[in-house]
Amino acid sequence: MSRFVPCTAILLSAALALLFNVIWRAQLPAPLDVPPADGRFAGAAAYKSLATIARAKHPIATDAKNDVYSYLYDSLEALRAAHPRLVLDTPRATRLADDLPSTHTPAVPRDDDACANASWYFNKTQIIARVPGTSNDSILLTAHFESVAPSDAGVAVLLQVLSTLLARNATSTHSLVVFFNNQGEENGLCGSRWFVEQHLLSTYNAKAFLNVQGGNAGGRAILLRTTDDALAFLYASVAPHPHMNSLGGVLLQVLGSRSDYEVYQPAGIPGLDVAFYEQYADARDDAVDFMSPSELQFCGDNILAVTSALLALPTLQFDATGSAVYFDVLGSFGISLTPWVRVALTLVAMSLAALVLGVSYHSFPLYDTMIVVTPKAFALSVLGEWTYIVRSFAQALVGGLFFNLPVAVLLHTTQHAHFASLALPAGFLGNVLGATAAAHKWRHGQPHPNVNAYIHFAASVASCSAGFALLALLPSPIWILFAIASIVYSSVLLVFMAAIMYVRYQHETYGPDDEATYIPTRTAMMYYSSIRFENVLSPRAPQLRVYLGLAAAVAVYMFLAFELSVDIALDVASVGAKHALVLWMVPLLLTPTLYVLVSLCAYWEPNAPSYRFYYLVYVLLWIVMSMWWLVTG
Repeated sequence: MSRFVPCTAILLSAALALLFNVIWRAQLPAPLDVPPADGRFAGAAAYKSLATIARAKHPIATDAKNDVYSYLYDSLEALRAAHPRLVLDTPRATRLADDLPSTHTPAVPRDDDACANASWYFNKTQIIARVPGTSNDSILLTAHFESVAPSDAGVAVLLQVLSTLLARNATSTHSLVVFFNNQGEENGLCGSRWFVEQHLLSTYNAKAFLNVQGGNAGGRAILLRTTDDALAFLYASVAPHPHMNSLGGVLLQVLGSRSDYEVYQPAGIPGLDVAFYEQYADARDDAVDFMSPSELQFCGDNILAVTSALLALPTLQFDATGSAVYFDVLGSFGISLTPWVRVALTLVAMSLAALVLGVSYHSFPLYDTMIVVTPKAFALSVLGEWTYIVRSFAQALVGGLFFNLPVAVLLHTTQHAHFASLALPAGFLGNVLGATAAAHKWRHGQPHPNVNAYIHFAASVASCSAGFALLALLPSPIWILFAIASIVYSSVLLVFMAAIMYVRYQHETYGPDDEATYIPTRTAMMYYSSIRFENVLSPRAPQLRVYLGLAAAVAVYMFLAFELSVDIALDVASVGAKHALVLWMVPLLLTPTLYVLVSLCAYWEPNAPSYRFYYLVYVLLWIVMSMWWLVTG
């Protein structure tokens, strides 16, 4: 039964890592119900605004839509009465009811010229508020109110941010322009196009924009896109809850989701795109049913902090043509993956792998008929192991997709987003089973390897993972997972090797070994199954201690490298909760951190009982999920 210790450690540590991430994600700041003069964002007040705005669906050119416009303008006039420095640059539209079609039904513009066919309405109902600063430059805050109520969350947040900034009564370096655009997102981003086509970007000398979109209806607002690494770094530095991942922006583009960012950025203005995205993609119900004051507090805290920081900068010089790469760790701190950061992570991965190989060669020597192998033979033997490591990567990838295929098919058939929660555990089991199969191939069904053979293979995995780490030079958070996995794996392995050397020193286990074992020598075209079975000089550590050490190493690795994969995968699973193809691809985000488990799987015998164990867990997973779905409906 001892051979199942590492296997059990993998499953338990993965389950705990996933559970910890889910629980951590559920932790949102308590909504504040404080007056604007307090200087902090009041999520409770923003929620009240959202409840008013989202009282009913409001397609363009309807009484409901006009009520939203009137509510926003009334709120801004009340703010202007309390703070005379607030300027309303767009006059209140009058006689809106008279402009409605005679049938009193929504106008539906033609797809080929959506905005032009509704220009009679859009030209009248845009709202621009301005707080002058000491310079001629300005920051543009923008959000739209449209026909889908959940998308109005951004409007509620910006209204409260503006109220808080005015209450601080501090003169800023730059002007603040707040644009509440009436567009109906389905009708061609008409509001933002109106702003650009009226040349208002140059009129206000806008140097940066911050777009907040409701998008979906719930969860933590995320920084999806930004044009400049400096803006990503600013967001990561000042936002109290820096939830950010550039992969989300790419994914939303692939899914065909659009935002005003796609209008402002081509116009040559640098900026940031923040959106609610979790749980209910393209929801068509009342936003208040899905959102909470805490979610608005989460978003508002970040928008207020970033806006304040931008207004206080001495100059606003950002790149408008780039595309920053970044991610966060559990939403606690953000990392901007500039080219130099990616190069540095790659170099660290390669340096640690080189150190692992050096320690392996000098402290865990390989023997061939009592003669230590040469450096050249050692290098060739390491390269020979890469076949199994690449096999592990390929099989883990295919296994994850195969195990997750029923989840994707079920989601496509039922359109029930709750099944999305199966993607990560199913994909994980498929990945681990693939790595286990590669370990079984390495073992060739032979008895337990000695410690030096195992360390040699583990060091080979470190070297191969460093090769994969070169992918981190590519601009995407997905590729950075290879570098992170390599760094954490090599670090954990170095500690594990040091522990074995300490145990050997304490027990004086160096010397002749009377037990028959395998000679772990690797040379070109030589494999484990071809090595002779005979008595050799082979230093070993006590087996039970090695098992316990492996269990500890697994736990540390899973809570560091694998946790990051889980964090990114959960973001993607949330965005693609109703998109079967996206959900099917989620296990690919786990493979960069799970294929290295082939070295851990190699220490116990991966035989038929091992496979049956994983299959049983997979079946139990489906049973539990099915029962939960039947109970909850």
